[in-house]
Amino acid sequence: MLAALLASCATDLGESGGLPCDASGLCPADASCYRGFCIFTGSADCLEEGVETDCYSGPDSTVATGACRPGLRTCRAHRLSACRGEIVPGIEVCNGDDDDCDGRVDEIAANGSCSTTLLGACLEGTTTCVGPSATCVSLASPQEETCDGSDDDCDGLVDETMARACYPAGMEGCSLVDAAYACIGVCGAGHVDCTEGVLSPCLDAVLPAVSDGCTPPGSPSRDDDCDGSTDEDCACVIGTTQVCYDGPLGTAGVGPCTTGAQTCDASGSDAQFGPCAGARNPAIETCANPGVDDDCNGTRDDVAGAGGACIASAATGLCRQGALSCSAGVLACVGAAASVERCDGLDDDCDGAIDEEFDLFSDRANCGTCGHACGVGLACCGGACVDLQSSVLHCGLCATACGVGVSCCGGSCADLETAAGNCGACGQSCDAAQACVDGMCCPAGDLVCGGSCVDPRVDHEDCGRCGFTCHGNETCTGGCCCRANEHCRCS
Repeated sequence: MLAALLASCATDLGESGGLPCDASGLCPADASCYRGFCIFTGSADCLEEGVETDCYSGPDSTVATGACRPGLRTCRAHRLSACRGEIVPGIEVCNGDDDDCDGRVDEIAANGSCSTTLLGACLEGTTTCVGPSATCVSLASPQEETCDGSDDDCDGLVDETMARACYPAGMEGCSLVDAAYACIGVCGAGHVDCTEGVLSPCLDAVLPAVSDGCTPPGSPSRDDDCDGSTDEDCACVIGTTQVCYDGPLGTAGVGPCTTGAQTCDASGSDAQFGPCAGARNPAIETCANPGVDDDCNGTRDDVAGAGGACIASAATGLCRQGALSCSAGVLACVGAAASVERCDGLDDDCDGAIDEEFDLFSDRANCGTCGHACGVGLACCGGACVDLQSSVLHCGLCATACGVGVSCCGGSCADLETAAGNCGACGQSCDAAQACVDGMCCPAGDLVCGGSCVDPRVDHEDCGRCGFTCHGNETCTGGCCCRANEHCRCS
């Protein structure tokens, strides 16, 4: 009887010869003990029919880390089915999850450098999650401009504040008062230029003459040696007068500056011109009297430093980028005006929030980050573009996840082992008279044994269940092995 049974199972038992064994029995190295017999397993994937095991095709270090999870596969005729329902590492996006399963959440800064919409030294940035947005955040903040060939204050201009007024140190005629130069007589401040990151010496300053020159008849007198007196070394006729002006050249008649008059009188044994009466000389430009050209240079309220870039500390967003200007009688930093909020990773409307009018978690046009649009047929779920027809985490709807071992087919969760409309694979349907059994379309009531559909009510090899074989003189009737006029054996 045993010989006949072994002979009938020769195909299944393989080249090991079908030696009988038990759980502790020894089999050849290329065989395993299965249901009482040693069977060859050199080309088999598995032994126990219908047993499900975990499967995972991602790197071993990522399994069960972050969003990753193993799937399931089933043993069918010593072959393992496809892995169902696994989630392997994806691309990290700003959604509060560990999408790439490396143990870190939203670490997209590792993606490297990027360019901001800012200028100068603030252009270079690094990608960082700001809420659901992958935002390019500047590596630098605006600094005071220095003569270095760079745009330190990030206003689009290079070394623009370095061209400033100057006057040679220790020289009489001009003195620095509140960041501006107050000069006497013809003396005037010059300027320092910054060229290719190098400061020049003081250029074009008007220095005092060695002595006060005498004014030609018909011309206003000048204080050439910048000592506060005009024509003090010149002879004159007592009682005569002349036009005088003690301010720098080119300022008389500009703004509030006017000439005066001086009279020749006796001073000791010599006749000399007296003080310049009625003249108004330039003063230091100030914010205290708006609309007045105090320094008589032709420009009103050009206070030293006005127009320079600054940071409005009380403002937020892009409004922090300000400029120095006269405000309420003082030179203050006035922030930029707020604009309409745009999806650009910046606080354009200066309300303390970035891109708040855009839902980067669900906006298909700006998914995860501004300007990142999802392709045709994709939805934006949690800041990532996904296919709702196949995603096991977002099946049919965002955040609708299928269970372990369950696949997403056409937007619905389906068990490929039992779903008649998706039997063994998505879209593979069984006929109306069939059922999906272990991933195969079989007639209703059949089982899958050895990779084939069998009727357990009449099948001799799989009577009542897979592997329950009737003896040679038995028949399978109603799922039991029966002999004529004898009791039946049922699985």
